[in-house]
Amino acid sequence: MKGEEYHLDCIEPTFIPGFKRIKIWGAIRYGKKGKLVITNEDLEKDHKFNAEAYLNEILDKEFFDFWMEAMKECGHVMVMEDRASSHQRVADARKEQLKKFGWEG
Repeated sequence: MKGEEYHLDCIEPTFIPGFKRIKIWGAIRYGKKGKLVITNEDLEKDHKFNAEAYLNEILDKEFFDFWMEAMKECGHVMVMEDRASSHQRVADARKEQLKKFGWEG
């Protein structure tokens, strides 16, 4: 039946030995693209992209620089994110930190 191939009972994940999992993060705004960040996950060594990795590799590096450039060029900038579990708590905590310094979001 047309469209049936997308029903949850008709699909299953495929795991291929030897392949690595990666996470890709990026930021865009009108007329600008941020740097694409690719992170490796080594599940055998429990190196998952978690909240701490999100803070260290994304928020405090690539995102911060991209955001500051946007603030200088455009003034107030609204940030939208997908609430993924690896960065949900960190993003909320960072928002509270920024509010204490007078940044409203």
